[in-house]
Amino acid sequence: MARLHRLRRQRARGDDTVLKTLHEQLLALPGPQSAEASPNAIAVPLKLRAGETVLSFLSMMMVFGAPLDVTVADLAIETFLPEDGMTADALKRIVAGSM
Repeated sequence: MARLHRLRRQRARGDDTVLKTLHEQLLALPGPQSAEASPNAIAVPLKLRAGETVLSFLSMMMVFGAPLDVTVADLAIETFLPEDGMTADALKRIVAGSM
């Protein structure tokens, strides 16, 4: 839910129809709408199912708040870090091509 909150803030800063459409599509997906994580959270948990394996990540977003160059004004970089050893091992297997 923190991602939806962040997307809503990004959308409010501009008139980007792509962000508006994405936000509306994500809100239409099934799932909890009211259990919103803190919008100021440093890391947001993310769990993905790959077959029988559950991959656990911590997601962190970096947004340039006061860029000197207008081309990075809307740049956001999201990083996904493995939350546990099982996820790290699964990612190593994926990279090695054996999953």
